[in-house]
Amino acid sequence: MDRNEFIQFLTLYNNRELSMDRAKEFLINYCVERGKKYDRKMEKFVTFAIMYNSSYLAYAVQWYRIKFQVNELYKVLPNGERQLILIY
Repeated sequence: MDRNEFIQFLTLYNNRELSMDRAKEFLINYCVERGKKYDRKMEKFVTFAIMYNSSYLAYAVQWYRIKFQVNELYKVLPNGERQLILIY
């Protein structure tokens, strides 16, 4: 995965428009990049991790943020929610 692909993924992730297939592909790429061997066991583990909303996806996103030195700028809305303005 390169920086541009990660920025596209991060935009979907932050806007909560991420499909299960895209999240699965992202987490598999993360595991392979970290030296794990791709097999059926990994695919099952990743599927269950995403289905049960585990912290693995958030951890992988944070790892890529650091690797690619990605920063995000947010605006705080009056109701307390954050709105993404810029990813750089």
